Amino acid sequence: MSTPFRSGFILFVCFICMSSGIFSASADEVTLTNGDRISGKLISLSQRTVHFSTQHFGIVETDTEYLQQLETDKPMIVKLLSGECVIGRIGPGSGKTIVIQSSSIGDCVLSLTAIESIEPVSSSGKTGEEEENQLANLEKIRGKGSETLRPTDNADNKSANSRDQPGTIGQKPQDEEDIRRFFLRKSSILLNSGEMEAEVDFNYLGNQLPSTIVNLKFHQFQIPMSFRMGILNRMEGFLSLPFLYSRQEVTFADESTSQRSTGIGDLSFGINYQIFSETAFWPDIIESFKIRAPTGEKPGEQGLSEGSGHWAGSFGLQFIKTVDPVVLFWGMGYSHDLPARHFFNDGTYDVQPGDFIDYNFGFGFAVNHNISLSGQVLGEYQWETKTDGIEIPGSSSEPVSLRSALTYRISKGMFIEPSLTIGLNDNTPDFIIGIAATRRLGN
Repeated sequence: MSTPFRSGFILFVCFICMSSGIFSASADEVTLTNGDRISGKLISLSQRTVHFSTQHFGIVETDTEYLQQLETDKPMIVKLLSGECVIGRIGPGSGKTIVIQSSSIGDCVLSLTAIESIEPVSSSGKTGEEEENQLANLEKIRGKGSETLRPTDNADNKSANSRDQPGTIGQKPQDEEDIRRFFLRKSSILLNSGEMEAEVDFNYLGNQLPSTIVNLKFHQFQIPMSFRMGILNRMEGFLSLPFLYSRQEVTFADESTSQRSTGIGDLSFGINYQIFSETAFWPDIIESFKIRAPTGEKPGEQGLSEGSGHWAGSFGLQFIKTVDPVVLFWGMGYSHDLPARHFFNDGTYDVQPGDFIDYNFGFGFAVNHNISLSGQVLGEYQWETKTDGIEIPGSSSEPVSLRSALTYRISKGMFIEPSLTIGLNDNTPDFIIGIAATRRLGN
């Protein structure tokens, strides 16, 4: 092959390759949480979805929660949840973070959860000269909190210093992830090491069993006080002690009797440990261990009591999956009570409550960053109780109830949660109306 012909052939091949995009280095890249990489052009990114244009598959759409890394070859307009606006090329960071390469403030690390939207500078359809002017103007934007990012050194060293020590901008909204899971605070991991939560509940329980002969009414005020603490970043400890006031009325024909009881209930304490973190395909898996101590008064002949009279231990697993803006969950557990001696009718009996398994499932929905709605089904099955080794017929139970709640963050670290629980069968109270106030302490 002659030299002129060979040179012309090479130029022809290069032209074909360049026109087909083989030699094109101008491409954005998305990395997903499962390790997949997609090359093409970023069209837009919001809190929920990412739109990406590819050469072979057209426009691809995926959930933002599956986004692990992002890299662009041209400047992008990045709007943050905190109200700031930054423009620059995007590079990959560590974990679920990106690096904005801004010519005005240098390299800045930004969490993906702090982003409201990302759009190309050219998405407005402006000419090249107009885009350059827009770029220059956007670079001068100083949103909320930008004063803390602007170095005080001279202009010559400003960019170099910023690139040597990237800063984090666009603060994540306070406990953004917590609001969707906060109603699961007793069975999930929300606290970092050293953080603490104090909580007080006010619950009113009502139950009535009317009949043509006997009418039984039962009312109870419950004030559980709880304390939780982050022991490790994936482990929480908890402690709970309720104060109870109970009143029971029995009406038979024209006669009516009532009983009252006041005191503390049984003390509960234990730990929750996250054994597996959520990925794009798998949920959080959290195991819990709990011990109940019989600090409340034992049941007596009158039937009213604040405690069970038994030591008990339980183990459970909770599964939590985020499908933005909804959190789905399900779980189950097993509990065993130790036998104890009780006194009835001048006699002493060894009582062994039946073991029981419990289950729960439901969802939480984020209305916004400060309010969420949740619903869950709570159920269990308890085997027959034994007295002196003999099963009591008909003592097994299968209570099932439905709980709905609204969680509201009223300030940083302060939450309030009204709730309503409705019994779905005869083994549960008719209803429980409650309101919980939670205060986050520590770091």
